[in-house]
Amino acid sequence: MKLDTSPSLERWALGLGLASSLCLAVAAFAAFGDSRDVGWSRVDDLSTRARNHVREAWVELLRVDSSAAKALQPASSLILLDGPPLAAPPLALRPRPIEPPNLFSVLLAESEHFALAAADLPQALAIMTEAVDKQAPPEHLAQARLRAIQLSQQLDRGEEARAHWELARRQIDPAVASQDTSTLLFCALAALPAFPAAERAAAVEDVVGLWTANALVLPDAGRGFARTGADGRGPFEWSPALRESALRARLAELVEFPAHWSASFAEFDERAGRSDFLERFGEVGASGLARETWSLFPAADELVAVRLDEQGRRVAQIVERSAAETALLESLAARRGLPEGFSLDLRGENAAQGEMVGPWIDLGAALPRVALRHPDIAGVLREAQARTRWLRIGMLTLALFVAGAALATFLALRRERRLAQARSSFIANVSHELRTPLASILLMSENLESGRAGEHAVLYPKLLRRESLRLRRLIDDVLDFSRLERGKRFQTRIEDVDVAAWYEALCSDALATAAQAKVALACTSDALPARAAFDGEALRRAVLNLIDNALRHSGSKQVELDARVRNAGQLVLTVSDRGRGIPPSHRSTVFEAFVRLNGSTAAGAGLGLAIVREIAVAHGGSVIVRDPPDHPGALFELSIPLREMASMAHEETA
Repeated sequence: MKLDTSPSLERWALGLGLASSLCLAVAAFAAFGDSRDVGWSRVDDLSTRARNHVREAWVELLRVDSSAAKALQPASSLILLDGPPLAAPPLALRPRPIEPPNLFSVLLAESEHFALAAADLPQALAIMTEAVDKQAPPEHLAQARLRAIQLSQQLDRGEEARAHWELARRQIDPAVASQDTSTLLFCALAALPAFPAAERAAAVEDVVGLWTANALVLPDAGRGFARTGADGRGPFEWSPALRESALRARLAELVEFPAHWSASFAEFDERAGRSDFLERFGEVGASGLARETWSLFPAADELVAVRLDEQGRRVAQIVERSAAETALLESLAARRGLPEGFSLDLRGENAAQGEMVGPWIDLGAALPRVALRHPDIAGVLREAQARTRWLRIGMLTLALFVAGAALATFLALRRERRLAQARSSFIANVSHELRTPLASILLMSENLESGRAGEHAVLYPKLLRRESLRLRRLIDDVLDFSRLERGKRFQTRIEDVDVAAWYEALCSDALATAAQAKVALACTSDALPARAAFDGEALRRAVLNLIDNALRHSGSKQVELDARVRNAGQLVLTVSDRGRGIPPSHRSTVFEAFVRLNGSTAAGAGLGLAIVREIAVAHGGSVIVRDPPDHPGALFELSIPLREMASMAHEETA
């Protein structure tokens, strides 16, 4: 498979990676939105799931054959609800529309002004008396008559109060109400103190009759029921809680009830109680009930469970409210229906459980105001916001990783492309480099063989040796680099070297190479040690590669080779030129294989400096390139530690 070495693949990889990174960064903000909104969404999600679990647990609890319903211990036997018709509920009023002001309303307001602001009660009574004689709606007339009775009583004018009462009995409709109570009943209670005690019962006899006949509008305070027996576990009977208990108590303070009043009120209580029960439970049609499911209704501190029996009749049973609540909580706990920290307020009144979360949970008439509460909603919001923040940080981090991976892929593809191009160039260049000394060797061999060398034949051995060494150096470079690419380190053969003789031979080879390239080479040295332990051949190759690099690529006609001891026992070999130099941006890459500076057209395999670095590292040294201190060009500095052969042998033995 041929590798695509075009730059478009690199650009596609970089563009795709950066686009993916950008999408992740945008999603980190767009997908989650404002962190506070996310927090409230989390709270809404938790509360919605909790409410659904509560409703499911409640539905399961109401199933007659469910295990949860067994926790609802019945507190009474079944009661048959279907029976004869009961009394109708109290009269419902239809309020009159508000009429525009008239003479009556003006007089009424003026009377109230004198009664309250000016404290002139006689004048207020006179104006109120005039007002009741005017034409007015029944509601206003009833209100004025009641006010006239009250003012007469305040002025101790009992006769006037009784007169107004007699007129009220004839004029006021029992259906006219004030504050959900018949105004006629208010008038009677206000006028009774004006009558002698012996006459009071007769004065309100007809009002009590209307009262016990359920013809008066009375305040509805609700009705309950209870079971008889000392322990409260006897037969089930209705026990109405009087809606008009306060009004009846006031009447009892003013009038001693005759026997027929007591009987009438008892009968009224019984009818009202059964009527109230019918209104609550008796009117539940068969379409709203089932044989398999209880329908629960509130009854004071208890609940009434209603369902259909096998004959399709409605039956009821009393259950303890606390038992139903406990069963619901246990069912929720069994199914883990409430998220951590949330609790259920079954009556909606226990603010100590925490802040109410979401709307009321309506579980029907039995539990219409169940509240879901949490003691620390702010903590839930903070937790959700922190989770969102970490998710956002994670996505942004991932976006950075994707961008970094795209950049790394781009650089790797570009490097691979350049390496592929360099390898192609290397094959071409090394073929040329190998042919050059080989062609020289063949030519000189043919001249010697044919006798055409003439008087120059004495020079051929030296030339043949030089070209052969050049050929061997090229082959060694290729073989060494091949081993390095396979992961093998450069192999050195450390030996005891006469440093002066080695450097002299090195200078001789370097001068011959420079002379062939028509470049002046200056070879200098300082005081060198007598002997040292290093691979003389490898180090010679390294220095000759540096000189060859200067001859080929610097464009300089002057090259300098120097050797000296520096930095506490370091043998430093420098090769400097006066050429175009190496830009600082390229100095970190010139020692890599196949790397060639832009614009360089000189032949070469591209391995020389890479081999130099490996030889230096194999000796425990280094090679760097920098600017010469006193002239333009480039200065390569190769340094290795100076060691004696005896110490090297000791280290190997240790």
